[in-house]
Amino acid sequence: MAKRKLQTHLRNITVLLPLLFISAASDYNPADNYLLNCGSSSAATPTNDGDNRAFLPDTNPKSFTTSFFNDASAQDPNPPSGSSDLYRTARVFTGVSSYKFGALSSGTHLVRLHFYAFSSKDHNLISALFNVSAGGHLLLSGFTAPSRTRVVKEFPIDVQGKTVQISFFPSQNSFAFVNAIEFFIVPDGLFSRSAVRSFSRSAKLENGVSNQAFETVYRINVGGKKVTPSNDTVWRTWTADDASYLFVPSAGVAVSTTATINYGYGGSSQEIAPDSVYSSAREMENQTQNVVDFNVTWVMDVAPGSAYLVRLHFCDFVSSTASILVFNAYINDDAALTDFSPGSVTNQQLNAPFYRDYLADPHMKNSTQNAIRVSVGKSSQSDPRLINALLNGLEIFRLTSGSAPNVDTGKKSMSVVAVVAGVIGGVALLGLLIAAVVFVRRRRKSPKKTETSNKWRPILVNGKISNTHSTSSGLVEGTVGSVSPNVNLGLQISLTDLKFATKGFKESLVIGSGGFGKVYKGVLRDGTRIAVKRASRGSRQGFPEFQTEILLLSRIRHKHLVSLIGYCEEPPEMILVYEFMEKGTLKEHLYGSDAPCLSWKQRLEVCIGAARGLHYLHTGSSQAIIHRDVKSSNILLAEDYTAKVSDFGLSKEGPSYGQTHVSTAVKGSFGYLDPEYFKTQQLTTKSDVYSFGVVLLEVLCARPVINPVLAREQVNLAEWALHWQRKGSLEKVIDPQLVGKINPNSLRKFGETAEKCLAEHGDDRPSIGDVLWNLEYALQIQETGMQRRDPHEDSTNNAIDLPFAPIIRRMPSNSMTMTDVSRMEGRSEVTDSQVFSQLITNEGSEHKVS
Repeated sequence: MAKRKLQTHLRNITVLLPLLFISAASDYNPADNYLLNCGSSSAATPTNDGDNRAFLPDTNPKSFTTSFFNDASAQDPNPPSGSSDLYRTARVFTGVSSYKFGALSSGTHLVRLHFYAFSSKDHNLISALFNVSAGGHLLLSGFTAPSRTRVVKEFPIDVQGKTVQISFFPSQNSFAFVNAIEFFIVPDGLFSRSAVRSFSRSAKLENGVSNQAFETVYRINVGGKKVTPSNDTVWRTWTADDASYLFVPSAGVAVSTTATINYGYGGSSQEIAPDSVYSSAREMENQTQNVVDFNVTWVMDVAPGSAYLVRLHFCDFVSSTASILVFNAYINDDAALTDFSPGSVTNQQLNAPFYRDYLADPHMKNSTQNAIRVSVGKSSQSDPRLINALLNGLEIFRLTSGSAPNVDTGKKSMSVVAVVAGVIGGVALLGLLIAAVVFVRRRRKSPKKTETSNKWRPILVNGKISNTHSTSSGLVEGTVGSVSPNVNLGLQISLTDLKFATKGFKESLVIGSGGFGKVYKGVLRDGTRIAVKRASRGSRQGFPEFQTEILLLSRIRHKHLVSLIGYCEEPPEMILVYEFMEKGTLKEHLYGSDAPCLSWKQRLEVCIGAARGLHYLHTGSSQAIIHRDVKSSNILLAEDYTAKVSDFGLSKEGPSYGQTHVSTAVKGSFGYLDPEYFKTQQLTTKSDVYSFGVVLLEVLCARPVINPVLAREQVNLAEWALHWQRKGSLEKVIDPQLVGKINPNSLRKFGETAEKCLAEHGDDRPSIGDVLWNLEYALQIQETGMQRRDPHEDSTNNAIDLPFAPIIRRMPSNSMTMTDVSRMEGRSEVTDSQVFSQLITNEGSEHKVS
């Protein structure tokens, strides 16, 4: 082990000097090569990156043509000291304008657009809003540049014709701009023509990636330093692999080599990635047999609605022989490489680079954010002499979708547009007149309808198409109805009010984003703080998710469930409005953030609140609602730390009367997933109970449910905590902040409850109502310091051993007392009022009507 650490330190030391002097692998001189300094009359170089290429002014085109409409040149009056001349000027367009370049050769070309928004005398470039296309591909849509921040957008596109037109389309009442443009052909082989393995459900690349258009999203030199354009064959920038990309930063260690890279064996080349990428890597830390059941994982945030090309770069320089390294690689939850030996593709040569391309869809990182997740880890075939895995480089490209209009610009085209617009307008007017006549005649023949018209499309309710309407604007307290979003719930909020609440959907108010769209923080005119989830235009989860959330959340109201305040459906907008939870997630108060630490009493109260919310879902109607994604990040805290269950995206109705389970595909979060549900695909409410049991241990121990950097027996929190619970020593693994602050009897009851929740078989687990009863009891013990009443309760083998309050389904509880319940069950009055007075709560008081 000491020898291994010494080798690692030596590798890190040897990289410090050589990598500083690695130069471009070869001098590449592209046949098509256009570098434009836009809006300037002189040449400029981006010298701040060591890139000495000359960008020529776009004012005197010779080898290219321009078609500008109402263009102007903007100059930065206050450029930062030492900044490149390339970003001190810009070409501004108030109408559709284009650059047209000749293409001597077909194949993949790179389009790089440089943006730097400044405010000049006549133009504030920060307010520009526009689209950009190239070669018929829509590259940017609704683009706006941040203030005084250098932005370079790169797009590999396929070119088959003799010319390529790059066009700028200003949005209405706005303008477009660009500071510099690069357009050149890349070396053959940079993008493969062979089929790409696809994990995407939305896209396939049967003919490879060479005939597609992509946007470069990430280019990372894994384990190494930043690579600037001057040190890359095609003037790319590779960002340094910092800890922000790693899911667990300590899981991987950076390594490097000074050995010569052996191109020609694995299929890669210096054009595909430079030496500095293949000379550095990250490998697994703690490569002993006792701590190898983990992966090194990188998580890169991406936008929803597109498929992504993921390119993984490998070069084995850590092994003593080429055949010893065997590992697995994953993209999201899919196995990209299984039991893979680099020597199998490099003719058993070390230091031989290769790469693999995959197509993948974004993975839901959490309720508001999408990501691409890449992992490498141990294989079952790994040689005991070297249990290891590595990654050298990582590139992610977004597959562009949509095509741009083939627009000719200038005065001539404007006149054509005017004529066409006139013809279309005349035809439209005639059509409106005809429609008006038909409408009037039909109204005379048909009786008037008493129902108001409805903008909703029909949706499935209980297996049938529902188009029903209702004049009721309220909900019955504490009930779950079979209503559809067609019902007028009095929840509609105008777009004008939401624009006021979010200051016009100001970007600084964005608190998250996901598959549906962005989430904004806002304040209504009456002072109500809200969270506003606005559907993005290109969202594939738009209308179905919009309907589903309203269908579910408009049916339920409870103090411990996040409430739907309203929605907006003013075409083309689809917006959901929720109550704003000031204190964030339970997880943030346990670990991983600077949020205040919760006391044991607060933690019990949070668990009780969440259990009440789940109890309502499970028992609020004749057919339960199963959450399916119970975890600490889906329990939100209000200003007074009231806990509310959130994120019902995976929720599903439970079994019907007479059925024991629902058969469905497995969904949930790793670490919280019910193993019985995972094995049988049979879903019951006890699956939520299992997940909640994991949350209870998370609350007690204040650590992630899965932590791969720990010793093997400690990686899984549920297994580790249950080990000590069964030994009667649970206090050894609790949060250090709680040591000496928990009543031992309260801790014992809490531990027994969690243990019973985590029973292997669902039939052996308590109902969520039983769990709630025991958590209330644990809180009572903590507050009063009372002893547990029965001697047999001290046994850890009887986790749920007290009588439980009966669960009464579909029965009003507004006036129900413990006496009422006892009489209904034929039992005597409960005598221990000290315990039970706080255990039986008025469920009706927890229900709110919108």
